[in-house]
Amino acid sequence: MKKIMAFSIAVLMLALVLASCGKSDVPSGMKRVESDFIEYEFFVPTAWNVDVSNGFAAASDASGRTVSMTQVTPESGYEYYRNHYMKTLGDTFRGVTLTESYTENFQLGNVPACKYTLSFKIGDKEYTALQAVGAHKYHLYIFTYFATVENFEGGLESANKMIENIRF
Repeated sequence: MKKIMAFSIAVLMLALVLASCGKSDVPSGMKRVESDFIEYEFFVPTAWNVDVSNGFAAASDASGRTVSMTQVTPESGYEYYRNHYMKTLGDTFRGVTLTESYTENFQLGNVPACKYTLSFKIGDKEYTALQAVGAHKYHLYIFTYFATVENFEGGLESANKMIENIRF
């Protein structure tokens, strides 16, 4: 009887340990974005609406501020971002301008990254976007936060908290 009880307790403890593996604690004031399509942990403020219907993680708040996290498998790493991705943005939106870039001492979660700030137009509205681009294993991850020019600064603290808490 003691052996059965000890075995049962050991199995229960193993199950609890395995159940806790793989997922980190959720940062204060945030919720986890969950999808079978993403290979990273991504957190957004609890009040934001999450959308994972397109195979990537996206969320927005009531004012229209939006974030997304995309994963691509390019042939040439950061060169892909600079040569292909930026060209695609320019073909899609009017007036895309790179206004700032930081390539040193910046991280996307726990991986080295580059940070870019862009401006562009959709229709008559002007937008600002922050993009953090990091490589992990064989993928390039692109975090994008964008909002109208007048709403951008108000969501920047939340965007930076999301960037800091991405986990690969």
